[in-house]
Amino acid sequence: MSPFFSIIIPVYNVEKYLAECLDSILGQDFSDFEMICVDDGSTDASSAILEEYRKKDPRVHVITQKNSGQSVARNAGIKNAHGKYLCFVDSDDMLVHGALGMLWKAACTDQDIQVIGYETASLLFEDPEMPGNMDKERYYKITGAYPGVRDGREFFAELVENDDFVDSAWLLMIDRAWLAERGIAFVPGAYFEDAVFALECYFAAQKMIHLKDRLYIYRIRENSTMTSKHTYQHEKWRIWQYGECLKHIYTSARNPREVAALAKYARQVMSNIKCIYDDLDMDDREKINGLTSIDGLIVESMGLNPAGAFNRELALEGLLTVLGRKRNVLLYGAGLVGRKFQRLLKMEHLDDRICGFAVSSLAGKEKEMLNGIAVKNIEEYDPAQIDLLVISACNHHFEMTRTAEVLGFKDILLIDYNMEHAMDRRFLE
Repeated sequence: MSPFFSIIIPVYNVEKYLAECLDSILGQDFSDFEMICVDDGSTDASSAILEEYRKKDPRVHVITQKNSGQSVARNAGIKNAHGKYLCFVDSDDMLVHGALGMLWKAACTDQDIQVIGYETASLLFEDPEMPGNMDKERYYKITGAYPGVRDGREFFAELVENDDFVDSAWLLMIDRAWLAERGIAFVPGAYFEDAVFALECYFAAQKMIHLKDRLYIYRIRENSTMTSKHTYQHEKWRIWQYGECLKHIYTSARNPREVAALAKYARQVMSNIKCIYDDLDMDDREKINGLTSIDGLIVESMGLNPAGAFNRELALEGLLTVLGRKRNVLLYGAGLVGRKFQRLLKMEHLDDRICGFAVSSLAGKEKEMLNGIAVKNIEEYDPAQIDLLVISACNHHFEMTRTAEVLGFKDILLIDYNMEHAMDRRFLE
C-alpha cells in the first residue's frame, strides 16, 4: 500500500545538520510516510549518515547521484515517490513535532485538495549577527489568516496584495498525481528554483488551502545559495525568474487583479536584481551586461550599470546631510526600513532629530512605542510642527507620498532601495 506522504530531502554535504533533520521527521507522531533522501554527490559524512538511517528504518530510501544540484535531486525524489502527497524538506532544516499529523488532518477534509500551504515556525540563525537577518525574518512571516478552500491564482493575488506571499517549495504540500499531470518540475541547474516552482503551483491549483500552523523550521547558515556572496549565477537566475513573472503576466493572467499581483511580485524580483548587481565584482557585471536575447533586454531595460554601487552611498550621505540641518524629523513607516534608519541615525548621532514614527494605520491597536519613540497614525501629527518627513518603507511609496501631501506635509524625502542597501553595507563596516 502506498504511503500518504513522500518526504523528499535533497542532501549535499550537510553532515553537521543531517541527523537533526532526519530525526525531526522520523520522530513524527504520524507514521504513514516514506522519506526519500537524494544524495547529490556528497563528499563529507552525509552518505554514511544516510546509510545508517536507511538500515535502521524501512521508511528511509536513499538515492545516490553525481552532484547535479538541488533541482535535479528534488526531481529524482519526485520520480521515485509513491505517496499521495509530496513534502519537501531541506537537509539542514526540520519539521516541528506533529507537523505531518496536522497536514494529514487538513488533507482529509477534502480529497480533491491539490496544494496545502503552511508557515515557518522559526528561523534558526547559525550566526545571529549575519547581515540581512531582519530582512529574512520579515520575508518569511505571514501576518494574515486565510481560511477556506481557494483558487490558487486568487490566493496568490491576495497574498501578494497583503505582502504575505512566500515563494518556497518547502512550505507547500502537493498532490503527487496532480503535479505529474500538470507537468510542473524544478528547473535543472537553476538558482532560486523554489520561487518559480511555487509560482507555477499557485497558478495551476484550483483547490488550495492554507494552514496558519507553523510547521517548518528553517535554518539560515553561511555559504548557502541564499547567503553566499552574490555572483553572476545569482544574478543570471534572478533575471530568469523576472522573465518567468513577465511570461505569466502576458500568457497566464486572467484578470486585472492577477496582472497587478504579478507586476508587484515582479517589481520585488527586480529590486533584488538591482541589489545583487550592485554587489557583483566588475568581471561578473561585465558578464551580466553582455547577456543576449531576452535576458539581455531585461538587463538593458533595468539600466543596470556599475555606477549604482557608488551612487547609492552618495544618495544616503545626501539624505543624512539634509537631515542634520533639521530639528523635528518624522519617520513615516515603522517597519524594517524605519527601524534600520533609526539605527543608522543613532550610529551617526542624529537620533535626537527624530520626533516620532508615523504609520498609515495602527489597525485598532493602542498607541505604541518603538525603541523609545512614539508610533502614531500620521493624521495625529501636525505638519506645521514637522521640519522633514522621511518615508521609510519598503513599498507603497506612491500612496504614502500622496497621503503625506494631502495632509499638508511639505518637506518630504524618500528612502529608496539604493539607500536601504547602502544602510546594510554601512552596518557591516
